[in-house]
Amino acid sequence: MNFLYSVIVPEEGGDTGFADTVLALQQMDPELRKELEGLQIEVDARKIPDFSSLKEDDERFPVALHSIIFNHDESGIESLYPGNGNVTIKGKTKEESRDIIGRVLAHLDREPYVYYHKWTKGDLVLWDNKTCMHRSMGGYGNHPRKLFRTQCFHHPNLRTQS
Repeated sequence: MNFLYSVIVPEEGGDTGFADTVLALQQMDPELRKELEGLQIEVDARKIPDFSSLKEDDERFPVALHSIIFNHDESGIESLYPGNGNVTIKGKTKEESRDIIGRVLAHLDREPYVYYHKWTKGDLVLWDNKTCMHRSMGGYGNHPRKLFRTQCFHHPNLRTQS
């Protein structure tokens, strides 16, 4: 579960878009869905803007593989994990990866899959990162925008002592 809490909100812009990756997968063109089956994206934290200060040889963040179509580990429901334009698909060239991910994102980034949240100070938004993608929509120029984000994870096999 992910949480965003707004502390400073710009007068204009600064919205956050949330995309429903479950519904988008359910309503995806069958040919595109078939093309995605079995594909994995390679995610390199050093290519994510928030982690741009990482050194190339930082062993704490190895390249991670994620299935583009996967089953949620708690609900079992199928969802999409397409990453963004900075990822590559294992076994594909950068150009092939951009083409495939571009088609997935074009399908995902539209009604009825996207909700745009217009922030007011003190808002708290929660979402499941395994069924939803999010991103800042920008548009606030040099105006300050400050959101706090945190995450929590459910580990069904962990038990407390009684």
